[in-house]
Amino acid sequence: MSFELLLPIGLLLIFVAIILFTLAFVPEISINPEHGYLFHKREKILQKEELSRVVFSVVATLAYYNQKIKLKKYKKFLRLTLQHAGNPGAFNPNEFIGLCQIIAIAVALIGFYFTITIKGQVMVSSLIVCFFIGLFLPNMWLVETVNERVKKINKYLPYAMNLIVLCMEAGLDFLSSISKYVEKSETSGDPLREELALVLHEVQLGKTRKEALENMAGRIPSNNIKLLVGAIIQAEKLGNPIAPVIKIQAEAIQLKRMQSAEKKAGQASVIILGPLMFIFGALFLVLFNSMIIKSCSTGSLF
Repeated sequence: MSFELLLPIGLLLIFVAIILFTLAFVPEISINPEHGYLFHKREKILQKEELSRVVFSVVATLAYYNQKIKLKKYKKFLRLTLQHAGNPGAFNPNEFIGLCQIIAIAVALIGFYFTITIKGQVMVSSLIVCFFIGLFLPNMWLVETVNERVKKINKYLPYAMNLIVLCMEAGLDFLSSISKYVEKSETSGDPLREELALVLHEVQLGKTRKEALENMAGRIPSNNIKLLVGAIIQAEKLGNPIAPVIKIQAEAIQLKRMQSAEKKAGQASVIILGPLMFIFGALFLVLFNSMIIKSCSTGSLF
C-alpha cells in the first residue's frame, strides 16, 4: 500500500479508538436541577439523531476535564452567549469548549492530510493555523446563531402580542393567554414560542411572573423584548390592565418595523450606485475595447 492510502486509514483508526475509549470511560457529570429543561431538550435531540449520542459522549468527557481549566471571563461570555442563542444542543460552557476542541482537532487532521498529499511533507505552521481556525469556527457560528435568533424573535413578536391581547380581551388572564399562544403556535423553529414556554415552566416551578419575565429579557438580547417586559412589569406594579399596554407596544414595534423598511428602501437607490458604476465600466470596455486598443497602438482613434 502507498503512504497516501495508509495515512487516511491510520487517521480513521485513531479516531475510532478515541470514540471507543470515550464511550467506555465517560465520567460522571453532576446535573444542576435548575437547568433540567436543557437536559430534556438534549434528550429530544438524542432521540432524533443516534449519531449525536457519540458526539455528546466525547463532548461530555472533554467537559469533565475542561472544568479544571480556569477561563472565568471566557466561560462567563460563553454562558451568556449560549443563553442568547437558545442553548443549542443544551451545551454548557465546558461542553461547548469540548466541541470547539473536537472541531479544531478535526480541521487540523484535514489540514495534515492535505499538506501530506499535496506538499509531501508536514507543515507545522499550516497545522497550527488549521487548529485555530477550527477552534474559532464554533464561536463564529454561535454569534451568527444569536443574530438570526433575535431576528426571528422580532419577526414573530407583534403577532404573538396581538394574539395574547385577543385572548386577554376574550377573558383569559396573562399567563393563560401565553399558554394559549404556546399551544396554538405551529410555526417550526419559533424561538419566541420556546422562550414563552420556558416562562410558563419557571412560573410552575415557583418563580413569580416578574422574575420569569425578567429572566426571559435577560436571555434575549432584543430591545423590543426589554421594553415589553419593562412595560408589563410597570403596569403590574401600578395596578393598570396589561392588555392595553401590550397592544400599545405591539403597535410601536410594527411602526418601528415599517419605518425601518422605508429607510432601507430609501437607501437602496444609493447602495446600488456602486455596483452600477462597475457594470457601466465593464460595458464601456466591451463596447469600445477595439477603439481603445487601436488608440494605444497608433495614437489616433480613426
